[in-house]
Amino acid sequence: MGNNSARDLFFQYIIGHAQEYDVYIVAADLRGKVFDQLCENSPSRFVQVGIAEQNMVAIAGGLALSGKRTFTYSIGAFLPTRALDQVRNAVSLMKLPVVMVAFEVGFGGGMYGATHFSTEDCSVISYCPGVEVLNLCDDGVAEEFAEYSLHAKSPIYLRIDRQSGLLEPCEKGIDWDKGFRVMKEGEGVVVLSYGYLMSLAFYAEFDMQPTIIDVFKRPFNEELLMGMLAPYDTIVVYEEQQVRAGIGSFLESLMFEHGINKRVILMGIDYHGEFPEECNNRGGWLEKYGISQKDLIRTVNRAFRIENS
Repeated sequence: MGNNSARDLFFQYIIGHAQEYDVYIVAADLRGKVFDQLCENSPSRFVQVGIAEQNMVAIAGGLALSGKRTFTYSIGAFLPTRALDQVRNAVSLMKLPVVMVAFEVGFGGGMYGATHFSTEDCSVISYCPGVEVLNLCDDGVAEEFAEYSLHAKSPIYLRIDRQSGLLEPCEKGIDWDKGFRVMKEGEGVVVLSYGYLMSLAFYAEFDMQPTIIDVFKRPFNEELLMGMLAPYDTIVVYEEQQVRAGIGSFLESLMFEHGINKRVILMGIDYHGEFPEECNNRGGWLEKYGISQKDLIRTVNRAFRIENS
């Protein structure tokens, strides 16, 4: 896995087109070497507001109203919750093409404890109409995400993980109208995932190969995805979000509407009524809540055994 590689590839592309698209980046107490060139050559294009996510989003909305191509940059645990009022009223309601970049998503900042979890952010943002939720998990498509963001006509909430890597999916490139892509082809069992867990699913060694799909965009094309899922007996939804906050519960409702009766296994986070008080690394949190790579392998292998018994 790389270290900040997807973030750097994404912003390098954005910064390389900063003059052409009149780009402004508004950050909340984050920076990084990737921004050094922009701050040196065009310091006014990088606005640092400090620990003030509400101001960050409000300023970004004002810049967008004046015709600027605007990006915000903050930690995933803070942007959606602290600035929800501004996301709702200054971006979503105004239909402004602000690209809100969230870093250290899921358990990515978990070494600092529960205050730095962003395990419900997808759900929080999804309540703001018209905001697309994107998950960048593959360094190989970072520039495609950047190009899409530069031409956005509606708000975007873009989740970028610190621990990204280069994946080689069987379905090359990004089809934004679909909102998902096939990473590996198999049969019998299909795994739907995104973000950091997508890479764990991609590199997992199963007894038999399931189909693995990266649901990188929400909303996605519901009809196409339902068609993709129809031939499979078991659907495993593997996500670093609370079970009630992720795409798994939404998918179950969608399948019911389409009359698709399949076995669905939701692998997400259940805090059992309280946040943890201890600190841990990401691997430790995944093990604690039963969504480590080993848990995925065990779950998928069991599903194959049940189907073949």
